[in-house]
Amino acid sequence: MRVLYFCYCPEEKYLGDVQKLDYYSTCVGAIVQSREFIQGLKNHGVDVEVCCLIPYKYGESPSRFVRFEALDNQYSYLSYWNLPVFQEISRFMSAYRIIRKWVKDSRGENDAILVALNNYLPVSMAVNLAKKKAVSLTYTQDMTDDLYSDSVLAHMNPFKRMLVKPYIKITKILAEKYDGFIYVSGKMAEKMNALHKKPDMVLEGICESVDRIQTGKDKKNAVMYAGSLHKKYGIEKILDTFSRINRQDVELWICGKGEMEDKVRDFSERDNRIKYFGFCSHDEVIELEQQARLLINLRDPKEEYTKYCFPGKMFDYMLSGTPVYTTRVEGIGEDYYQHLYYADTYSADEMSKDICFLLDKEQSELDSFGKSARGFVLQKASGANQVRRFIEFVKGMLQR
Repeated sequence: MRVLYFCYCPEEKYLGDVQKLDYYSTCVGAIVQSREFIQGLKNHGVDVEVCCLIPYKYGESPSRFVRFEALDNQYSYLSYWNLPVFQEISRFMSAYRIIRKWVKDSRGENDAILVALNNYLPVSMAVNLAKKKAVSLTYTQDMTDDLYSDSVLAHMNPFKRMLVKPYIKITKILAEKYDGFIYVSGKMAEKMNALHKKPDMVLEGICESVDRIQTGKDKKNAVMYAGSLHKKYGIEKILDTFSRINRQDVELWICGKGEMEDKVRDFSERDNRIKYFGFCSHDEVIELEQQARLLINLRDPKEEYTKYCFPGKMFDYMLSGTPVYTTRVEGIGEDYYQHLYYADTYSADEMSKDICFLLDKEQSELDSFGKSARGFVLQKASGANQVRRFIEFVKGMLQR
């Protein structure tokens, strides 16, 4: 089997440059999972070629024309002019050329193109125009409407905001032309399958290799959140909940960046128990997660988007061996909740009591619960298991 995989994951040489970009904080989880996915495909004998997009914002790139030279002949990069409008057009042309060359080199019909860029319009258009007999799939990790929510539109310039509606409409039309779909939650699959009526599978994500994350760190009496600091992800609720804990023996650790950074800093200045570490590297986050006694994720279950996404941080959280306390959202499969502590309400008062109750448990009990969660996610979401499921899904499509 041959797979052409579009993603954000660059070669190691360019990772340092990518980590400096504004978009990196929102894509670090996707990059880590793509790295595991690519290695998993290779381990299963799949001939995989990776096409990476490194999306500089306008004015962020060192030159107008963005071009990266691949070190591995199984890697390529979308090249483009970093100018309004021309950026999208040139990315389409680059993707089209890469796909046509890949199709031309085909030795048979056992080929699949997988796009893990959330139905990104220029790539979707190129795939559907150039794929020939290859099976095309899109790995949708966020609903298109959620990617262009009101909070996102508020930060766009008026000209770009004016183009969003037709852009979304064309994106949805092209998405329907894919041959198959991969979703991160059962609810997303349920909703989208009613529209597409095409083969689909649920693949929440992939956890890291076990040898990269070692347990057994010394613990500190801290609750920790790591991720994007956006209001929709519940960071304000976390701050409100923690402020109701009237104990000086516990700290709240926060890592990440986003629109709520100033509010986090304000809380940390007023409450010395709150430690804001800023945006940390992936390895630094893992280190802190293993030192904390409890990891936290408090998204509002009433928010519609929580049905259609799986919080990528859950893989690192559970893999750390530190217990996780979360709200119960529909985007997370039922089998996960056997290995998570979860809230029955979205009340800050009630959740603060839950946190105190959990922190009063013996460390040995917390360790045992965290170890169980780690074992579960290693079995369910390992690269070997998820890639095997993907290959079986694609083979089923190819045999139709």
